[in-house]
Amino acid sequence: MMNVALRLDGFLHGSAPPTPAQAARIAATAALAGVDSLAVLLPATDASGWKVPLERIREVFDGPVLVICPLLDDPLRLVHDIRPELTVFTGDGFLPLDRDDLAGPVARDAVQAMRTSRAPFVVHVPAIVSLIKAARQLEAEGVLLPAAPLLYADDTAQAVAAMEELETGALAASKLGLRVFLDGELDRASWGALSRLDLFEGAVVGSSLIDRALLLGLGPAMTELRMLNLH
Repeated sequence: MMNVALRLDGFLHGSAPPTPAQAARIAATAALAGVDSLAVLLPATDASGWKVPLERIREVFDGPVLVICPLLDDPLRLVHDIRPELTVFTGDGFLPLDRDDLAGPVARDAVQAMRTSRAPFVVHVPAIVSLIKAARQLEAEGVLLPAAPLLYADDTAQAVAAMEELETGALAASKLGLRVFLDGELDRASWGALSRLDLFEGAVVGSSLIDRALLLGLGPAMTELRMLNLH
């Protein structure tokens, strides 16, 4: 069964961080709805504005809080300051990292700092075996694999190829001892199919769950996802 990490930006209007009171309300709502974990995507600049809201979220929400951090100096400073339960290193604009990103000096320094503090991290990379191996060489705890190729497939053949790529990548990561997470606004059919593979520990979702919650409420929307996990 895939756990659900709900991105907080799905609740927000604009790019500004929430006030501490707003952050506490969001965290309480998610906890009451049975959300497994929360995910905060830090901005490329002025990430320090998230420090106090994140503190309130971690005080109120009783599950893990993931911090999705672009490999840029400003958000990295906040991550090293607050030491979240799990950090996801990603590219600017929440784009997957490529080989040059993983081999670059910013990634090298960030990874060294995480090793020194013994803070767990995963990396956001395409479901390509060579990049998953590169993540393992960085001593990442896991990988976040993007589902975008599946979501934006133009036809059945592309969808099947994307599903096979995700499965191959997840299997390769598992064999390397990595935790495997999925990034994507999955539709109901994709969620059911991927959860049945039993290869992904969890999925980071945002607007797809929030949109469903507008119709059903967040608690029923979460229940619906869990039912898809079981069928």
